[in-house]
Formats: sequence, structure tokens, C-alpha cells
Amino acid sequence: MKKVKRYTKVVGLFSLLLAMFIFAMFQGGFVSWFLFYAVCPFILYSLALSFHSFHVYTVERKITKKEYSVGSAVDVYITVTRKSRFPLLYLLVEEQIEGTALRPPQSLLFVGFTKTLTWHYTLEHVPRGEHVFQGIRLHTGDVLGLFHKEQMFKTEDTILVFPAYHELSYREFNRLWSGEQGFSQRARSRQSVISGVREYQAGDQLSWINWKATAKTNKLMTKEFDEQRKETFYIILDQSYTDSFEEMVSFVASFVHAALKRGIQIGWIDSMQNVYLPTSKGERHKREIFYDLARVQPSLNQSLPRNIRMGMHQAKLIVMTTQLTFEKLEYIHAYRNNQAVTCFVVKEQVKDEDYIVQEVALKQGVQVQFVISQPGGASKNDA
Repeated sequence: MKKVKRYTKVVGLFSLLLAMFIFAMFQGGFVSWFLFYAVCPFILYSLALSFHSFHVYTVERKITKKEYSVGSAVDVYITVTRKSRFPLLYLLVEEQIEGTALRPPQSLLFVGFTKTLTWHYTLEHVPRGEHVFQGIRLHTGDVLGLFHKEQMFKTEDTILVFPAYHELSYREFNRLWSGEQGFSQRARSRQSVISGVREYQAGDQLSWINWKATAKTNKLMTKEFDEQRKETFYIILDQSYTDSFEEMVSFVASFVHAALKRGIQIGWIDSMQNVYLPTSKGERHKREIFYDLARVQPSLNQSLPRNIRMGMHQAKLIVMTTQLTFEKLEYIHAYRNNQAVTCFVVKEQVKDEDYIVQEVALKQGVQVQFVISQPGGASKNDA
């Protein structure tokens, strides 16, 4: 069908050109020949463009990095190379980005006889997620608007944007980790042995300061404790869609970072993407969890697993959610067969019905802590 329309336009232009030539021959005079020579270049260019092909083009994309953090700027360089110098009035270059909140950028380039074109653009404030650049589409056309050429070039690139996180002080983390049923910092330090020293962080007790190490390094250093009773836990992520979903992901990233930094072993369960990571620690394990956190997306359906794998009875379970309902509480209570369960609820505001669900959960042996999300991804504990 497209070929038929193209041939029809070509025949029409040839007919128009022939008619104007015959008119000028019979009519004569300055005006008739002026009209013929004035319109002739446009008709000839449109005819030539109808036979022009994008197959002699090569398109390349270069992205400076493949991994970013939320809010970063992504620099992208696109190079279009032509084998011929056929003059083009313009070239519209359009990115094709799949399944992302990013708006596909596009640019209008004036080509002329240039064989190599370079386009550089920057994506500001890139959101969390896995962004797939599928390809680049080229558009061009003639002045008369009769012929439009376009071609899709497959050049796939993927960038991963990790969630934002902030440092949790020892005081903040211990308050979250211990809750109302846990030990105080002083009690924990009594049941621990010194395993090393580290730089002072906000919330550390003055009694933890190691003055010898401070004198040697000229930096305020504190003692680091290795708990005699090693605790491990699994994190279960509720991916139900709410307005606080991104704030929850940021809080989970901060919590994971703080726990692994303190040597606590973490397991990870993502039922939506069928990701199961056994308990471990270290930077490599943190990267694996952050990789999944970068790719998680909210779901309109119930996203808590119906059952938990066997062999996890010695680990504590932590459920991260943005909304705790009685239906979800049934799932969470079922996890208590062999494990202690703590549920963190990340919300902008805690309502009366939330406290009602919290009371029911406590009666069932499920500890619930509310985390109030703050602007910029920060959060505070509201136990």
C-alpha cells in the first residue's frame, strides 16, 4: 500500500513538471518560465528524496555509565553517519525508551551535506528503575510534505538507577532494630566484645570513644562491637501500589545499608520477581539487594508471598510495607509459625485505623513500627 502511494506521488510530480513545461513552451513570456524554474528545484528534490534510503546510515549511542543513583544526570551521545552526501533539509532524531517514566528525548538536526552528525543530550533527575533504550528512530522529509522517510535503528542499552538512601546513626538504627521489645544500646554493649574501631558517627555514646586510636589518626574514633549472639533476618518487600512506595524503597535501602554496615546478615525475598537471596553480608550482597531494589515496581495486586520457604526458622522476618490492612496481617501472622516477625509501615501520616491494626497485630505476636516518610526520602521512627 505504501509503495502504491509512493508511485502515485512520483507519477503526479512528473505529470505536474511536464504540464508546467508544456505551459511555458506554449505560453512563453517571463512569468511562465519563471514559475517553471522556481518550482522545478522543489519537485526534483522531492523526486530524488523519494528514492533516498536510510540503509546507508549507521547510528551509534554512547552512555557514559550504566549505573546511577536517583536524581543523577545521564549524558548520552548519539552519532549518525551517512555514506553519501545527499542533502537533507532536516533530520529528526528520536529516542525509543521502553517501560519507564523518562520522556523520550528528540532533536531536530539541520544536515545539509554533512556526513557525520553528533547529538548530545542530558537526562536530568533520572528516577529509580531499569531504563531500556531500545533504539533510535530517524525522520526526514521534503519541503512540499509529500514524502516522509523514517527508519528505526536497533541500538539497545540499559541503565540501572539505584534507590536513594541515607546514613542511619547507631541510635536511629538500634531504635528501629530493637523496637519497644529490644535491648537498649547500653545493654547491647555489655553483651558484646570489641572487634575493632571506626570513625565516630552521630548517635554514638561518648563511652565508646577509643582515645588511643583517636590520637593516632587525629580523627574521632569509636569502638566497634561484635555481638556474641549473631542475629540474622530476612526482608520481605510488599510491592502493593501506594503513594508512599518510593519512600518505602528509599527507607529499605537505608535500613539494608545500615544493617550490613554493622555486620548483620540479611536475607532477601521478592516474590514478584521470584528473587530469593539467602542470608549473607558484605558489599557484594548489598549490591545484589540494591540491584533488585532498583528494579522493583509497584503492583495493583496483593504482592506478599503466601508462604515462606522452609529452612528460615532461625532468622527473624521483617516485612516492609506502606499500608497494613487486616488482610495483609493474615499473611504476616502466618509467617510466625517458626519466626519472630516485625513489620515496618512507611507512611506520610499515621491514622487512627492504623493504630487499631497495630494493636491487633501485637496481640497476634507481630511487632509493628510506623516510619513517617519525610521529604527527600528521609524518615523517622514512630513506635
